[in-house]
Amino acid sequence: RFEAGWRGEVWVGLALGLAVFVAVLALHLLPGWASGLTVQGNVGPVLRGFVLFFLVALAEEILMRGYVLQTLVPQWGLPASLAIQALVFSVLHGLNPGASPLALVNLILSGLLFGYAWLATGRLWLPVALHLSWNFVQGPLFGFPVSGVPPVSLLGLQVHGPAWATGGAFGPEGGLLGVVGMGLAFAGIYAWAKAQPKKG
Repeated sequence: RFEAGWRGEVWVGLALGLAVFVAVLALHLLPGWASGLTVQGNVGPVLRGFVLFFLVALAEEILMRGYVLQTLVPQWGLPASLAIQALVFSVLHGLNPGASPLALVNLILSGLLFGYAWLATGRLWLPVALHLSWNFVQGPLFGFPVSGVPPVSLLGLQVHGPAWATGGAFGPEGGLLGVVGMGLAFAGIYAWAKAQPKKG
């Protein structure tokens, strides 16, 4: 819905995804779990990646948070509905390359994160923008695999830290650094929502 504040929700989502993955990248580089950060200059593929991940974010958010979650809430209540849609979101990614048990748990947390983004606003602008930024910055911008899919990226780096931390071939979403990133995103949404003026 194009109601007052929708642009702000878009900008918050885009900025939050960028900030989270700047932190995740730093957490790879500081302990030496990634190295060789270079600029590869793949501008054309990166722009195509932006369009692709916009369509992915739009489709997945309309399906999961726009339809599944909001259809379940009247019958199951909010807590159960959030849990169910997050589980379905994880299962839908279960066949991705390199999906481990930890990755699937992390994808449940991702589903809860995007569900919380919807809950904080009552509409899809924030979760769509966050989902887009999360995937685009992680993959085509910084060069991490996105849910097991290696991107063509603007920056390149070699990840050689432990898979339990970095996620290995699945990318940060499959390791504990992804959990840290999701925690930062939850905190960012909470802080932003608390700062908004009360309606009515």
